[in-house]
This record gives sequence, structure tokens and C-alpha cells, in this order.
Amino acid sequence: MKKQIIVACGGGIATSTIIASKVEKILEDNKIDASIIQCRVSEIDSHKDNADLIISSANLKKDYGVPVLQAISFISGVGVEETRKKIIEILKK
Repeated sequence: MKKQIIVACGGGIATSTIIASKVEKILEDNKIDASIIQCRVSEIDSHKDNADLIISSANLKKDYGVPVLQAISFISGVGVEETRKKIIEILKK
């Protein structure tokens, strides 16, 4: 079954595009069938119903009922491998 991932940032463009690109590579490398929706943090509620994972550059405090990962590591370069492993673990469930 195809997974759905929301990638969100404050503006919904720059940071989420960088993160989405990194996530696409992880999906491809691990043969995970998933689609990515990019949006602003303020738009997550309108997309969350079908989501299997929410990835954000921001530290989200709200409970969306699905796993949420902060992926600022894809911007900073610190902790990338740990974030990558968490994404794979969540999506392979």
C-alpha cells in the first residue's frame, strides 16, 4: 500500500523542498512506495487524514495522530543518519 508523507515548513517552499528531495532519495534507495505532499505547517491539518508520516523543519508540538519527525538535520547536516533511519522504520511498518 502506498504511503503518504507530508513535508512541511514555515513557508511551504524552500526548506520543505530541500527536505522532500532528501526524503525522495531515501524512498528510492529503500524501495518504499510513497507520495510526498509539501505544504506550510499551517496547512498540515488539511492534509493529515491520509498521512502516514509528517516531516517538518519546525518542532511541531501538536498531536496529529500520526508519527511526526523534525528533519532540520537535512538542512544542518547534523544527525542525518538518525533521521533517515527513523523515516525508514516508520514507513516500513
